Amino acid sequence: MTRPDSPRLEEERRDAQKLAAIGRLANVVAHDFNNLLTVISAYADLALLDPTLAGKQRARMQSIRGAAESAAWLSRQLLIHSRRNKGIADAVDLNVALRPVELLLRRVLPVQVKVELHLQETLPSVTADPGLIDELLLDVVTNAMETLADGAVMRIETVTDGVDPAASAIAGPDEVVAGAPVMLRVVALPGASADAPARPNESTGGQEMAVVAERESPILDDQGLTLEAANEIMRSLGGRMDVRRDASTGLCIELHFPGATAPRASAERTAPRLSLPTGTTVLLVDGHDGVRQSMTEMLEELRCTVLTASDGGEALRTVRERVEPVHVVVSDSTLRDMSSAQLAALLSLERPAPRLLVVSGRVDASPDGSTAFLSKPFAIAELSSALLRLLQPGAPSAPAGLAAAPGHST
Repeated sequence: MTRPDSPRLEEERRDAQKLAAIGRLANVVAHDFNNLLTVISAYADLALLDPTLAGKQRARMQSIRGAAESAAWLSRQLLIHSRRNKGIADAVDLNVALRPVELLLRRVLPVQVKVELHLQETLPSVTADPGLIDELLLDVVTNAMETLADGAVMRIETVTDGVDPAASAIAGPDEVVAGAPVMLRVVALPGASADAPARPNESTGGQEMAVVAERESPILDDQGLTLEAANEIMRSLGGRMDVRRDASTGLCIELHFPGATAPRASAERTAPRLSLPTGTTVLLVDGHDGVRQSMTEMLEELRCTVLTASDGGEALRTVRERVEPVHVVVSDSTLRDMSSAQLAALLSLERPAPRLLVVSGRVDASPDGSTAFLSKPFAIAELSSALLRLLQPGAPSAPAGLAAAPGHST
């Protein structure tokens, strides 16, 4: 017997198939697009390392590098919202993560709505994927936007939970507030912005804001807010979401993040080491000619001996035929004859076995935590940091029988 709602269910099934197909296509396009951005970023980085580049020429190259970073961020956003990005959790500075989103918000929000950022100067890191932060904020802001009229203010704040702001201001984040929880607050004000940021549980006329949604109640049907995505993300991060509303002070959405125990990766880029131990041999495996050439020059800048291969079979022959050890194999996630996982399994049988760094422009291609991974495009400082971590004794991504890195013994 045919169910009455079967036509509707069939239509939903077809829509889901279409969306899945669009997501797969977007991922393929992003892979090719990010390969091109890798080439642009690599040569911009290399040019900026030249001390003779100055004045307008340096400024122009910095603009090229910045445009490539912005393009990579946009590519990531498209894939996040097509649900093709699994995300990679890391220690994240919310202030840094919010900066690029601010530009997008100014385009999403009506021109009559003013966007203000009130970011605590010293902020501990939280554990999250930067892409999830972007999606989280967009979901919250687009929902809050429905409550705003012309002349309203959308205010975004960051603050350390439970830490005296004065103490945070006079010490570094790793000294005072390492591991402390962080709050991201989005306040939709019906009128002009107040001089001071809003406070949690702020009251108007003696009446405290009512908590209209907790982590167990992400949907505010009576207020027209649907925050399922934001609530799901906060749960996955081990945090919580509170929503408060007052007729005079507007809507306040508080996102409480648990603090990260590990130092954030961005600290590595403060003073990057742009060289590797003398004698490091790297085998670069990538099917894109431009990526292979530009990454070869990056690795040579890091003082590596560089070998190249265009596919997995050629990479295996190079490792087997070479007398001296290959210390690291840097491979694209998807080669024309095998995946990086298959290549890793075959490399683990070699003696000595090289370490493996997987790179990819497919942002959903990140392997599990046992394999080192870097998303294309990346800066030369990020490549250097990833390789230095791999060359440390006992690196978690090293297969059994690892080749001794230069300067280390197995």
